[in-house]
Amino acid sequence: MSEDKSQNPEHFDPQADPGERLRVRYEYRELIAATEKNRHEFIRPDSRGLHKALDQGEELFSKVKQTREAVLDSHFLVVSSTLGAQQVQQLQTHLVKFEPEVFAAKLITFMGGRNLTNQDDDDDDDGTLSRRRQREVPPLDWNKLGEKVSSKFRKTPSLTFMFGPLAFDPPETKKPRQHAKKTDKPDASQKVIPSQLDKVESQEEATTKEVTRVYSCLVKATVPTDVNGDLEPVCFFNFVINPDSFGQTVENIFHLSFLIKEGRASISLKDGLPYISPSEPYREEQGKRVQQRKQVIMNISLQEYKLEVGIE
Repeated sequence: MSEDKSQNPEHFDPQADPGERLRVRYEYRELIAATEKNRHEFIRPDSRGLHKALDQGEELFSKVKQTREAVLDSHFLVVSSTLGAQQVQQLQTHLVKFEPEVFAAKLITFMGGRNLTNQDDDDDDDGTLSRRRQREVPPLDWNKLGEKVSSKFRKTPSLTFMFGPLAFDPPETKKPRQHAKKTDKPDASQKVIPSQLDKVESQEEATTKEVTRVYSCLVKATVPTDVNGDLEPVCFFNFVINPDSFGQTVENIFHLSFLIKEGRASISLKDGLPYISPSEPYREEQGKRVQQRKQVIMNISLQEYKLEVGIE
């Protein structure tokens, strides 16, 4: 609170007595609590309580040696300044308030321009209602007003122009037109599907259709030929190799791998060659023994493909 002490480096004492500091903090808290408790009394215009509280705070501030006590002093200063502002608002200066409407009415009366009405309640012979007659309003005597105030001016006021009407509506503020930025980004409210995700979903749908087609071909290729109805496995290479397209052969192997993974096709060895046949997907609850899954990586080169189809 004291400016000359707060700016003095010697006012800060890191080796201050802890007991003394504790007592100063206690007195600050008591002062703040008492000030807030008596706030209604302190804001009265004739009250001197706030002055006494400020004097007590000034005395405590002289004992502040570290920042912890200075924080409490700042808190007290905020509370006291708030109460001081409220006390100022309660003051009454008893000055006459200038009312433009009342002053204008008095000027009109002074210049003889009061609007007088005469109301007669004469009834006609026919019983008609009374008629109201209004006198003509006399013009305002501006010369009378000029003579009255002429002693207040040392020179005759010159004729000036009035720039603008007496009363007017404020012009409307035109909001700047916001030009839409040219961008390819869609509106956030619209559902946006990235083109890359759309392509992935289309590829997944195409893969699913091809896997279904391969399974149908496998079922037709392994139609039972004997009376028992056992499926006749088909050679793996005869089933997947397309003699006219190496790329189609690779795709057939890729799609067939999904059937094997899902358990809808099985591979068995016969005379050292792999044979495939349709099967039902295995479920864990169907047997007590847990089935072990195995993976096989297969590759086929263009030279191997040509050797299988007999192309030199």
